[in-house]
Amino acid sequence: MAVLTSVAYDVLRGCGAIGWLPQEARPPVFAGKLDKAMKLAEHARASPEYVDVHCWRFVPSSFRLLIEDLRALGMTTLREAAFRHHGTHEFFVALSADGAGPGLGRDKLAGLIAYEVAMGRI
Repeated sequence: MAVLTSVAYDVLRGCGAIGWLPQEARPPVFAGKLDKAMKLAEHARASPEYVDVHCWRFVPSSFRLLIEDLRALGMTTLREAAFRHHGTHEFFVALSADGAGPGLGRDKLAGLIAYEVAMGRI
């Protein structure tokens, strides 16, 4: 799972930079494609080769994106049915097979992730 999440959620800001300051105004852009991330994860699982990846912590929007992507990849039938953010470090998500999802695209959720990290919601 670490390989999938590292490749699927790596984003660039500004002039293709992998790191940025919280005040960076330009929107994030995903560095890789979701299907490429899945293929690399499957390869890493089947191979004894070491794959260097970076793990991350959830913010509300990163969890919402992960659940939606897992559904898009056919790895779960669940979708977001309800979402509530409470305070700085707590959020609640109800999942169900007939949930409508977050109603936000991957790019919009990536922008919210950057904002939430900058605001210290990790």
